[in-house]
Order: sequence, then structure tokens, then C-alpha cells
Amino acid sequence: MRTGRQLASEVQKVLIAGSVALPATGDDFTSTERRLGISLPSDMRDFYGVMNGTNELTDLDHGLIRFWPLDEWKLAGEEAGAALDVQLQHTVVVADHLHWSWAFAADFTKAPTALPFFIVGGSGGLVPIAATFSAFVELVLLDDPKIYEG
Repeated sequence: MRTGRQLASEVQKVLIAGSVALPATGDDFTSTERRLGISLPSDMRDFYGVMNGTNELTDLDHGLIRFWPLDEWKLAGEEAGAALDVQLQHTVVVADHLHWSWAFAADFTKAPTALPFFIVGGSGGLVPIAATFSAFVELVLLDDPKIYEG
């Protein structure tokens, strides 16, 4: 398994315009954790320490995904509203497919040992797709069919 830093470098290579945000700072991490009441796992910190999300989508062969900057992260209940299963109101939306055709949310209640990822808001409802942030990014880099199950 690649490190968060390595994954960030690989994602940079597959962006449509190659445009990434500056690295997240310690203040960015602290602010996000306080605002959302979460604790970021180390792989996610490492990834966002290279780039604080992406300004553009990944290319067509890598899911057309935009990784949101930390200050854009929202509780899934705020972002998806009533369409979201009440049991997952505590998940946080951190990325989307093709300008919010559907989004990707992480359940931080199990962090740092696990960080389950779900597709939110697609036609298939809530779909679990990965057990960790690194596993989610690997799915994007592999253009795995799981990222399209929304």
C-alpha cells in the first residue's frame, strides 16, 4: 500500500489541468477537526499535507473526481439532506464525482483504525466502497468500477 504522500503525487499526475491546491497547514487540519468534531487519520494528513484537495477533476480514466479542500468538507447530512440515511448523518463529504453527480463521504467514528468510505447521493443510495482513505484513493487511481456504483 502506498503512503498518503505517494498517493497525492499519483493523483497530481491524473488531474485534467494538473491544478492542485497548496498543501494543508497545521492550522487547516486543526480547524477542520474542530469544526467537524473529527480526527484525521495519518494517511489522510499525509495526502492533504502534499495538496489541500484538487482544483480540477481527475481525468476521464480516473473517475472525474474532485478531492475537496479541507475548508469545503461538510457533514453529509448538511450536504445531502433528507436523502441521506439517518444512521450516516455523522459522515463527512470529502470528494465528488463530476461536479456532484454523487459524492464520497467518510465515516470518522472508526478513525484512526478504519475510515469507511461511501458513495452518497447517487441512484444507488448509500454504497460502501472502501475501508480507508488510502483504499479509496487507490480505487480512484485504478479507475475501479466501485467508484461508479452511485
